[in-house]
Amino acid sequence: MEDLEFVVGEGRCGSCTLCCRLTAIPELQKPLNTWCHCCEINKGCRVYKTRPQSCRKFECVWYKKRDLLPELRPDRCGVMFEKLFGTNTYLALLSSENSRAWHVPPVKTAILGLLESGAVVIVLIGTGTEKHLLLPIGKTEEEVIEELNSILPNYYPGV
Repeated sequence: MEDLEFVVGEGRCGSCTLCCRLTAIPELQKPLNTWCHCCEINKGCRVYKTRPQSCRKFECVWYKKRDLLPELRPDRCGVMFEKLFGTNTYLALLSSENSRAWHVPPVKTAILGLLESGAVVIVLIGTGTEKHLLLPIGKTEEEVIEELNSILPNYYPGV
């Protein structure tokens, strides 16, 4: 058997592979909240060097923002934040079994901080059937939904 090289975020991710579960990967017909068949849970991606484009575009907020608390690492808090490219909108993805994790500090504090900065936060739980749109002061649901309708299907078809 050939030696598999597992790669998870160049070491910063540790054993966190929650992105391999919570995100949808259209190229692999992988829906939200299911483990990717390319993932070695708690180790990393078996096909990292040739991973699909949607995986290449994905940016975990905890991984990118070096100043976040260690407690906000997705596998520790149960919530994975993703910033939608070209917007001031964040997705907070949760598994069904962690559906209340967004109500607990430090996640709740992080969400409030995003809203205070003018960002929109969309909470997607499980397969995306449970959604919560959190708006900053001054934003209307209509203007946000119009913007998202043109962007979100590219990230998560069917949501």
